[in-house]
Amino acid sequence: MSGAQPPGEGGRRRRRRRRRRAVAVVPAAAGQDSEGGQEATDTGAAGAPRLIARRPRPGLTSRSRLHVRANRRYLLRKQSAFQKIHLVRDASGHVVLYLDKHIQFHSYDEHRYHEALATFPMLYRAPGSVRSALILGGGDGLAARELLRFEEIERLVNVELDPEVTALARRPPVSEINERSFFDPRVELVHQDAARYIEQAHERFDLVLADFPDPAAPVLAKLYAVEFYQRLKRLLRPGALVCVQSLFLPLVYCCIGANLREAFRHVLPYRTSMTTMVYSGFHLAADEPLVRRRPIPDWTRYLNEGAIADMQAFAADEQAYLLRHPPVRDVHRACIAAMREDEALYATVWQTLAARQRD
Repeated sequence: MSGAQPPGEGGRRRRRRRRRRAVAVVPAAAGQDSEGGQEATDTGAAGAPRLIARRPRPGLTSRSRLHVRANRRYLLRKQSAFQKIHLVRDASGHVVLYLDKHIQFHSYDEHRYHEALATFPMLYRAPGSVRSALILGGGDGLAARELLRFEEIERLVNVELDPEVTALARRPPVSEINERSFFDPRVELVHQDAARYIEQAHERFDLVLADFPDPAAPVLAKLYAVEFYQRLKRLLRPGALVCVQSLFLPLVYCCIGANLREAFRHVLPYRTSMTTMVYSGFHLAADEPLVRRRPIPDWTRYLNEGAIADMQAFAADEQAYLLRHPPVRDVHRACIAAMREDEALYATVWQTLAARQRD
C-alpha cells in the first residue's frame, strides 16, 4: 500500500518523541527507583552511573524524583510480609537494593554511607572500649560489615524486622558486598520490631547504630521520637554512643537533631555526599563530650581527615537553622511537609532542565 510505514515504526517514533519531551541528561546526582522510573545503566568516568532526570510524578519523595532511566536486570522481585523487595543489577555491574521503591544501597558508593554510619562513631571511642554493639535496622549486613572490621567487638546484635531482607543478605550478590558479615560468629540476628526490642531487651551495649527508613509514615516516625531515644538509653553502658541515620531534608534533619538533644547531652550533626543519594545525614549522640579518641583505620575507602572535616562543615546559616529547632513529637508531619517543599524545588529543577534541552 502506498505510503505505508514499516511495522513498528509508529511506536518507535512515539517513544522518541516522549524521550525528547521528558528526558534531560544531568550530572551524577540522586539515583532512586520509582514508578515510571528505572535504574541507571549508562556509565561515566570510572564506571560511575550516569543519571538521566525525568519529569517528576506526583506523590513521590524527592529522592525518588531525580531517578534514572535505562535497561536494568532484576535479580529479585518479591513481596515480603512487610514490603516490596527489588534487587537490581545495572549495566555497569552495580547492585542496587530497593525496599518499597526506596533505595537502600547502591554498590557503587554504599561504602561512603556505611563508613559514615559505623566507622565514624568508632573514632569517638577509645581503642578496646567497644565490645558489644547493637544495630537497629541494617538488614543488608553492610553496617555490620564495617563494625566487624574492628577486632575488639566481641558481640554484635542486629535487629531487623523483615527476615526476607536478612535472607537476601546471606545470599550472593549481597553476601559478596557485605563480605558475609551475617556468617560471622560474633553476630546475632534478631527479627523483631525495633521499638519492641528496646522495651524487652536487658542487654547493654557500647555502641548503637539506628539505620531506620526515613520517617515518611507514622509507624516509622515513632522510631525518631524523643520517647524512643529515652527508652533506648536504658540499653547503653556508661560512655556509650548512638548514631542515627537522619534524612537530609532541612526540616526533618533539624527535627531529628532536636529530639536527640532532648534525650542526650551532646549531639554532633554530620553528613556525607554521595553520587546516588546526593546527601546522607547523621547524628552522633552521647551523654559524655564527643571527642576523637582514635586514628582513622587504614582500611577505609572514604574516610580520611579531609572527608571528616567536610562531613562536619556547615555554613553559618545552616548551623543556626539546624540548632534552633525545638523538639518535635510528630516527625512524620515534619517529614511530609519537607517532602512537599522539596517536591516544588525538584519540579523547578526539572522545568529548568527541560528548558535547556529545548534550547
